[in-house]
Formats: sequence, structure tokens, C-alpha cells
Amino acid sequence: MIRSRVLSTILLCFAIFMYIFSDSYFAFLLIVITLVLFIFSITILFIIKNKIFTKVDNKISMYKRQRGLLNIRVENRSLLPISKLKCHLEIYNPLVDEKYKDYFYTTVRGKSYQLIPIHLRSEYVGKMNVKVTGITLYDYFGVFSLSKQLNEQTALFVLPGTYDIDLLGNSRESIISEYSLSTDHTKGIDANDIIAIKEYVLGDNLKQIHWKLSSKLDELLVKEMSEVITSSQFILLETAVSDVHPNEIDAMIEAFYSISKAMIKSDQTHYFGWFDRKYNLFRRKEIHSLDQLNDHLQDLLSISFKVDHQSSIATFLQNTYDIRVSQLIYITSSEPNRESLDESIHMITIRCTSHHIEKSLRNTEDTIHITPYTLEEDLRKLPI
Repeated sequence: MIRSRVLSTILLCFAIFMYIFSDSYFAFLLIVITLVLFIFSITILFIIKNKIFTKVDNKISMYKRQRGLLNIRVENRSLLPISKLKCHLEIYNPLVDEKYKDYFYTTVRGKSYQLIPIHLRSEYVGKMNVKVTGITLYDYFGVFSLSKQLNEQTALFVLPGTYDIDLLGNSRESIISEYSLSTDHTKGIDANDIIAIKEYVLGDNLKQIHWKLSSKLDELLVKEMSEVITSSQFILLETAVSDVHPNEIDAMIEAFYSISKAMIKSDQTHYFGWFDRKYNLFRRKEIHSLDQLNDHLQDLLSISFKVDHQSSIATFLQNTYDIRVSQLIYITSSEPNRESLDESIHMITIRCTSHHIEKSLRNTEDTIHITPYTLEEDLRKLPI
């Protein structure tokens, strides 16, 4: 554009100097024609400006480190062609707080459109918001420009990779036997278990009267039934983090998704959850199938990891009163706070860091340090 402006300025100066020194009608006509063309070119920009429309493809998805295609449609509804148009793009991944800007140039004929393919590639999982923030129109001489603000956008989901995890090891069997099936004298495995017989008092359920024994003893006796144990595994993702690298967030999401998927393959119904900063609430999902998991994947990839909100572990302790958790798999990037955790819950902490791997075993907790670079190898070693 600078070159076009320099050449146009030279042409106009040449016509003016030619008129001054020659005082000819030809030089005067050249000045008038040059100015008319410039005015006409500027006028066309204002006419075309409100007849340019852009549209971005609907939601699509791709895998991390693989190329994805996104089409942007630029439509010209005027009869006049566009010699040069600059389209401004902004791409933002809130999961890892990654943002960058880009642009492209194109031309569009009158009453026609151009479909511009944009190839995208991301090193991190997440929801990439692709936005057309504006366009810049250039006149036919490349001297003048006119900008128009836009807000056309769509979302491109970068899907996490999954890794095979063996959930059928001896450690899992010991956990289930130690925590899931531990009961006191008022608990049973089935609601039909009879744990005691007592005398009938007003208010007892008539359906639980033991008629056969009552007829023998000539008094009303009531069966005291067991309570059903509702135990489950819970995968908890910590979203209150500080000074976390995008690689660590990426590893946390892939570990979270891989463990949940492995449990589904092993026919294990489980829960997962996290604190949602956007809506200021704890989100808990019960997962029975892969379809359910994938339905919640978009929410998972839209999480905001910030330190300035309540931690997921704190809200977990406040929002799981209606279920019995036998095993908690806690995925975080920092040291966990275990002070308020129920001692009956077996807790495995998966700490995703960019440092070395180490493993420390405690009475009620295993801590596995995972690096983003050896994620697949580390996940296979999980004692779940």
C-alpha cells in the first residue's frame, strides 16, 4: 500500500508541475482526471462497505497437533468488484490462555463470494474461539482504505489424545475390598438384607412386619432392613491453579479424559467433576457410557483454569454428601490439601508437572507425578 501511495503521489505531483510549467490544457485535464479517479475510488469504498459480509464455518473439531480446516466465506453483494480486501482474525484458547492474531488478503468480484480455507494446528487441547474481528477495504489504486468492525465467530474444539490404562490390576481389587465393601452393622450390600428383628412401634412400615414370626410369638415383630451402600469412584479435576504451564494443563485434561474412558471400557460407572468458575458452581457428572463422556467433552474443553476462585477439592467436600465415594482420583498441578478429606476415601493424586517423575506412597494416598512428555508411559503405571 505504501508503494501505491508513493506512485500515486508522484503521478499527481507530476501533473501539477506539468501544468505549472507548461500552462497547457492537457496538464490541467490530467490533474482533473487524476482527482476525479481518486474521489470516485474513495466513494466506491463507502458504497461497498455495507455490502460485504463474512461467515465462519459451524463448529468443527480436530485432534491435537493435527491440521484442521476452517472455511471463511467473504461475500460481496454489490455490483462493483473488490480489488483488495484484508480480513483480520483472532484465535483464542481460554483453556491454556493462548491468543494470537492473523490476517489474509483476497479479492471478490461483484455479486459473488470467495471461500477462504484456513488451516489451523494447535499444540494444546481446548476450545479455540475463531473470530473475524474486522475487514479492511482498499480502493482500486491502493491509496485509500476503509475499515469495518465485525464479530463473526465460531468454536473449534481441539480434542485430547487418549492413552490405554489397565484398571484390572491387583491394586484396584484391594482398594475395592478395603473401601467399597467396608460396612458397619447397619449396612448391607442389598436393601433386602435383614439385619435385626424388633418389636413393632407406631410409625413402622407395615410392609416390614415379619408375619410368620409374629404368629409364633403372638406379638408384632418388624424386620429391620439394611441400608444400601452406594459407593463409587470419583475423578476430580482441580481448576484453581497458579503459575501453571500450558503443557501441564494439557496433560491434566488428557489424564482426566483417559482415566474416565478407561473406566467406561471396564464397565465402571463413575463420577467426575470440577469447579466451574464461569457459573461459580461445582459441576458433577455421573458417567455410564462413552457417549455420555463425549457429550460433556465440550464443557471440559471450555474450563477456565484460574487461581482466583474456590478450589475443586474444597467444593467437592461440600457437594458429595449424597453419594459414597470409595476412591478419589485427584488431578492437579500443585500439592493437594488433604486435611478435610474423609479418611475412608482412598485418594490418588495425579500431579501433572513439567519436572521429573516421582512416586510416594502414604497410608491413604498415592501421589504420582506425571510429565507432559511421558504422559502415555506414566498413565499406564497408575494404581487404579
